[in-house]
Amino acid sequence: MGNKEHLLQQLTGVDSSKLNYYVELKKKNEEILKQNTLLEILHQLTRDINIHMTIEDILDRTFLKLPQAIPCDFLSVATLSMERLSLKAAVPSDFCTMDELPKDSYSWQVIRSKKATQL
Repeated sequence: MGNKEHLLQQLTGVDSSKLNYYVELKKKNEEILKQNTLLEILHQLTRDINIHMTIEDILDRTFLKLPQAIPCDFLSVATLSMERLSLKAAVPSDFCTMDELPKDSYSWQVIRSKKATQL
């Protein structure tokens, strides 16, 4: 009977609070480690990019490492001029063959709302 009481105290008392604290602490620590890894990848990208590189070279280099930090299948640079949103460079280059993005595209939604969100 004493063993059951001791077990009950562990589950409901101070020991339980300590366990919850350590479980939460471990989760937070894992999140911080993941965030640090993402920041290291992004920092490496900024060091790798050279001002004298072409847009295509920058996208190629970025696309090699970016999916490690942010899940993506496609990376592009678009310009907005006179109400036209045009792709200037894309990786992989055969992923998207259009030059001008349609007005109902996600890129246009981001421009109109001035806020990017995850799909």
